[in-house]
Amino acid sequence: MAYDSILRDSTKQDNYETAYRLACDELARMDIEKQCEKAGARLTDQGKGIILRFLNRDHLISYPDIEVSFQDGEGEVTLWEKIVIIHYLVTAKGTKPAGELISYKQVPDGRLYYPNFVNRTTRPLIKVFGKDPSLLLEAAGLLGGTPSDYGDYAVTIPALPRVAVTTIIWTGDDEFPPDANMIFDANIVDYLPAEDITVLCNMIALKLMKYQPTTKGNK
Repeated sequence: MAYDSILRDSTKQDNYETAYRLACDELARMDIEKQCEKAGARLTDQGKGIILRFLNRDHLISYPDIEVSFQDGEGEVTLWEKIVIIHYLVTAKGTKPAGELISYKQVPDGRLYYPNFVNRTTRPLIKVFGKDPSLLLEAAGLLGGTPSDYGDYAVTIPALPRVAVTTIIWTGDDEFPPDANMIFDANIVDYLPAEDITVLCNMIALKLMKYQPTTKGNK
């Protein structure tokens, strides 16, 4: 189930709104300069806001009365995006990349949430890109992604300043069907919990799948 469809359940939305406000309250009590440094964010010149790059767009988080918006003022940030952003700022430990890539199952509680992760991320990606994975490389460019040397096709997307997500597609053959995975540097556990990683990867998958090539017919 996509994250935007979940929000149609008003009861669940109330719970998520509460979780968001609690996270905002926690952020407001923290040493914001230290947290910005740990998260790779920066304070505005007036010190009343935080600028954070998220999925290739700059977001403005007002402070200490926490509100999240796009810095350019165009469009509206969804509740799920706000939750991931604030949880990231609250959780960030400033850990450097470990240089070791891990799968979702290796994240704390990842095995518990793995079926949901697959349903919301890799399974839809296979349906869209399994037959023409070259489109993955084009789509990822819109998110600031670059090609990576994994599988048959792979892209690494800098989702947040300290969190990158690598999406891999295997094309398959007569013996094996197409497959996909999303992996991360091991330091992701110091920035996001398992549930937020699922939501983040779902956002990335949805944005990739919405890509519509304009020149494919001319190739």
